[in-house]
Amino acid sequence: MCARHDFNNALEVTQNWISDLMWRLRWHDRERVYQALIATLHALRDCLDRDHAVYMGARLPALLRGFYYEGWNPGRRANTRNRNSFLERIHIGVQRDPAVDPEWLPA
Repeated sequence: MCARHDFNNALEVTQNWISDLMWRLRWHDRERVYQALIATLHALRDCLDRDHAVYMGARLPALLRGFYYEGWNPGRRANTRNRNSFLERIHIGVQRDPAVDPEWLPA
């Protein structure tokens, strides 16, 4: 019963993050918001050195923490060190959706 409660709580917190972003971005497509959130988290993670990336990940809600670390190689050096490459990483993460302007996503 405790594990189910923890999972439901993690799901609720993640849904709240997405709902908050929907409101802030004034978007109505939950899937697009989810993709933008994950793309932004991955871009942020990839521009940080390993210790800072771990520090950031440890502060995320449980379910988002899993998405944040998905596909991460901690042995790789940070590769997104400038604004343009950071924004391009987000744009790739949202499959170059023309309706998503990475500059307008909350950081």
